[in-house]
Amino acid sequence: MTAVITISSIAAFLLLIFFLLASFITAELEYDGIFKFKIKYLCFTLIKNPLSPKEQIKKKRKEEKKKRKKDKKEKKEKAKADRLREKKRKASRKKKSAQADKTRASENSETNASTPADSGTGKKGGTEAAAKAHENRETSEYENGGINGEAEKENEGGEDKDGGKAKKPKITPELIFRIIDKAKPHVKRIFKKIRISEVYIDVTAGGDDAAKAAISYGIHCAAVNGFVAFLENTVSFEAEEINIRADFDLEKNVYYAGAKVRLRLSTLLHSGIWGALAVIGELKRVTALTEEDEKEKNRPKAA
Repeated sequence: MTAVITISSIAAFLLLIFFLLASFITAELEYDGIFKFKIKYLCFTLIKNPLSPKEQIKKKRKEEKKKRKKDKKEKKEKAKADRLREKKRKASRKKKSAQADKTRASENSETNASTPADSGTGKKGGTEAAAKAHENRETSEYENGGINGEAEKENEGGEDKDGGKAKKPKITPELIFRIIDKAKPHVKRIFKKIRISEVYIDVTAGGDDAAKAAISYGIHCAAVNGFVAFLENTVSFEAEEINIRADFDLEKNVYYAGAKVRLRLSTLLHSGIWGALAVIGELKRVTALTEEDEKEKNRPKAA
């Protein structure tokens, strides 16, 4: 019984995966003075533009919420930086006061150990000057050490400028053509599997006078028919209705277009993943060849 349940669960899971991969990603496009589109998968709307008033309010609230979180995070980081700076200042003051106490203690010990003849003004002035020089030297070393330490912390975990990062290949026309050749079959596969249906195009050509309207009508006929012929030869194209007419009373052209574009998720993933792997492999190969050429150039020639 347990084996039957396990096999049934695996079969159901595989069927679900197959169903999800075989389902279409659908894009509903419409132009009526404003371009509108909606991208759907199964019964879910992934992207939509323009948004409804309720959706616009929700989007605005989300943006405001993100902005508040960002401001709060920036304030915390600023407060943390201020605390670190204050901590460093306190440490510096403690260091200086400790050095001053040490210097005064050494002066007192020297004064008590010296004889009356040796405790003249000149000797005392020299001792104070030496102590001040010693204090200034230690302070400068501490400050330089702190600066260098901070720089090392900032650079800690980073890569060397010269050898840490892998060399990127130079972008040349040859490299661009190679990448295009590698990606070309995968892009062709995607275009062959795209299905454009429920196409409706309505164009009304107008102008200031009859001559301009007639010229506009001819231009639109050539453009629309050429574009439709290109789509028929590139993708799976099915037009419902295409209307192009001239209206001599209109001052401007009027357009309306609608279509539904569909593509299977499996096709998109297959072509996208294999195309990306092919391009990455070509880039790695070109990088390796470039490094070998540079090593060959830099290799010392035999006498």
